[in-house]
Amino acid sequence: MQDIANRSGVSKVKLYEWFADKETLVDEWISGKLTERQQLLLQLKAGAADAVDAGLKIAAHFIDWARLLNPSLMREFPRYYPVQFARITAFRTGFLLELLRENIVQGIEEGFFRRELNIGELVLMQQKQLEFVYQAADMGDDEVSGFERMALFMQFFLYGISTIKGHQLLDKYLNISAS
Repeated sequence: MQDIANRSGVSKVKLYEWFADKETLVDEWISGKLTERQQLLLQLKAGAADAVDAGLKIAAHFIDWARLLNPSLMREFPRYYPVQFARITAFRTGFLLELLRENIVQGIEEGFFRRELNIGELVLMQQKQLEFVYQAADMGDDEVSGFERMALFMQFFLYGISTIKGHQLLDKYLNISAS
């Protein structure tokens, strides 16, 4: 708590007036971050031109967010804060899965994603890819950063579920010219 107080510019006594203990502070922080993340993802989806655009924006958001995360913190967090980690897991298996499912359904309705695919499996696959972004910092090598590799995974996923019309739109969004 002393480190948190020092970085916050308040006394430890003041910090304890606001939060009973470190776990309560972490719980409040996680709650705020999950609410903020949910609102931001909904705004990204609402502001997207179509499901392909939304898929790219959601993926880019997760990659940008992962750049800010400390990989060792992400590995240690479940051990020290299991209750808060369970809340993060519930967010990912609840809200995030539903957002991804809605986007895939929208893409099918728009004719950008293939109809014959198993939506439930696709959603789980995309969720796992997005969760993989937390390990992106550890996935790099001398030629490609882990974050660039993660962006490629997401592009491959979107191309894999897209119709020809969806491929053309992805090419447009990614500035890829037909050759």
